Amino acid sequence: IFFRTMALKRQRSDEETDVKRSRVEPEPSKVLIFHGLSPDTGKEDLKGFCSPFGSVVRVVMMKTMKQAYVEMESIQASSAILRRFRPNQAFIRNKMVIFEFSCKEMTQKIEYSNMVKKAKTI
Repeated sequence: IFFRTMALKRQRSDEETDVKRSRVEPEPSKVLIFHGLSPDTGKEDLKGFCSPFGSVVRVVMMKTMKQAYVEMESIQASSAILRRFRPNQAFIRNKMVIFEFSCKEMTQKIEYSNMVKKAKTI
């Protein structure tokens, strides 16, 4: 009975892992979210990284979460960044970063929620 229970638990965890791996890719948008930024990464670093692909409209940093949102002028510009770096690793300030399209449509909403979080911590 013990071995059967362990086998069932292992089977369920494998199924849960498959569900997590089959995460849906966000729809293309003008906004990219960057994960795993180093603490010394600033807005200018992200602008410099993204600007060869188009105009950067806005950058919203969330340093405590080591994340940032970057809004580009167009979906084509943000898509070009992803196409360029998807097959390769991207580094900002000598740290590998991960980025993808954001589910958030407008960075104004992100800025507001970021301000609310800061207000709660004060």
